Amino acid sequence: MTDPLHECITNTNPNSNVTVYSSRLCKPWKFSARGTEFLKGWEQFSPTNTINRKIRLPLFQFEYDALVCFMYNLQHHGDSLLDFVNTGDYNKVGDRIRQYATVKGKPLRGLLRRRHREAEMFEAGVYDSSH
Repeated sequence: MTDPLHECITNTNPNSNVTVYSSRLCKPWKFSARGTEFLKGWEQFSPTNTINRKIRLPLFQFEYDALVCFMYNLQHHGDSLLDFVNTGDYNKVGDRIRQYATVKGKPLRGLLRRRHREAEMFEAGVYDSSH
């Protein structure tokens, strides 16, 4: 068996260490320069971050960056997405991100594009903030 890539501390039991065989990163995550440039393409950036507190699973840098962009725009209205990420079903997170593209039940074209770009970043590491 290969050596673990990362050793993590879980949130479910703060005193436990879990050896993870993954190329995803463990806490503490930091928003990347590429993520900052992506977010600047949508709005003024100011670093605030609830994700380190709420996510209990390892993430790729691009997954973390996508979640920061998503949460920055939605604030705590996106908390249910973070709960979904914690299920570990990484392949469905992009689809969940795309569901947050409505205002008062109606889809907004600009928001549809933004959510699609955030989902692309989470799914494949594509940092494209073109509108």
